Amino acid sequence: MTDFLDTMAQHYDRVRARVAANKQALLDALRQLGAHHVVMTYEGSGDSGQIERVSIRDAQDHELKSDGAMVTVQDEQGVYSETGFHQHTEPRTLTLHEALEAFLYDWLEVTQPGWEINDGSSGE
Repeated sequence: MTDFLDTMAQHYDRVRARVAANKQALLDALRQLGAHHVVMTYEGSGDSGQIERVSIRDAQDHELKSDGAMVTVQDEQGVYSETGFHQHTEPRTLTLHEALEAFLYDWLEVTQPGWEINDGSSGE
């Protein structure tokens, strides 16, 4: 049991570190695009969850196109080997949309654990 708890603690430490590291990179990319705010809609239930929509908005609440906008963020990678499944965090360049989705999944995991379980939850 201790191995499982240690593994989970290490996982949550990595997720929290990614949220902290990626926040500034995303804010910088959004500023360059002229974004004022981002609206992301998520929904979870039945042991699964997904991001429904990501909308980058300007100060007048008009949607901005992020086509071609790229950002380098810390991303979790997992590999199987003879000794089992191993996860690590490494830099990866994603589209701004993909990076925002990954950020929201990480943020939900550390701030709303279980958001996808049973009746789940939803939000914006």
